[in-house]
Amino acid sequence: METQNFPDNTLYEMDNLIVLRGMNSETVDLIATDPPFNTKRSRSGTAGFYVDNWKYGDTNILPDQWKWNEVHPKWLEEIEDNHKALHSVIKAAEVVQDKNTAAFLCFLSVRLLEMHRILKSTGSIYLHCDPTASHYIKACMDAIFGKQNFQNEIVWRRATAHNDPQKYGNNTDRLLYYSKRCTKRVWNGDAIIAPKSPEEIDKAYPLTDGRGKYRSGDLTGPSHGYSGGESSQPWSGYDVRAKGRVWSVPLTGKYAKWIEDNLIPNYRLGLTQFLKKCYTLRL
Repeated sequence: METQNFPDNTLYEMDNLIVLRGMNSETVDLIATDPPFNTKRSRSGTAGFYVDNWKYGDTNILPDQWKWNEVHPKWLEEIEDNHKALHSVIKAAEVVQDKNTAAFLCFLSVRLLEMHRILKSTGSIYLHCDPTASHYIKACMDAIFGKQNFQNEIVWRRATAHNDPQKYGNNTDRLLYYSKRCTKRVWNGDAIIAPKSPEEIDKAYPLTDGRGKYRSGDLTGPSHGYSGGESSQPWSGYDVRAKGRVWSVPLTGKYAKWIEDNLIPNYRLGLTQFLKKCYTLRL
């Protein structure tokens, strides 16, 4: 891992490819990127120009329109020579869609290659896009980051939709989440959990007794033809096997850990022990 050669909390107003290529490898923990969407429409923005022929003049209009004849030859050479799978994806997009879509993917891919380089082995990237090109972008990211490092496609539903009477409303975007190395990634899931509102708590736990709010739950699951062992034995007057089901209690996750830490130590070692303890506790 190299030493970080850029200051924290810095905003660069320029083509990010220049900035990315100046950063040392494996020095970034997390990337969130929101590239153009290939909408084939113009957008308002800061006047200036991209290097490598991606100029947008002296006005504040940025074209989200891509042309194959404007793709820098060095980009094509790098992708074709050093990233065969990525090159195949871009060529497939050219055949299935058009040359301009392939040009957009070239523009994006040279930057994603740099983002992959600067990510630490424990790092992750989130890319925001929409259904216009999300499927092509995912294929490019599979080629760059490795399909084994794909973690999630998050569907982001907007509050309002652009209604079309001829089809379903188009009201979702995509967040593609990849890790640099799936075996080393850092995941801080607790940090993104939003606390429940009082209304949400009342809905999730509608029952109350002297110990507080709670909800009832089903401790059975489908038998899938299984009819032996303690998980199919009657308990507390309930013949679970007669219902075509078996006892099924949580064995993984936070709920299982909470039960083990607060109610029944080592309950995951035996189903019968768990059920007896539930009966004793009037659960």
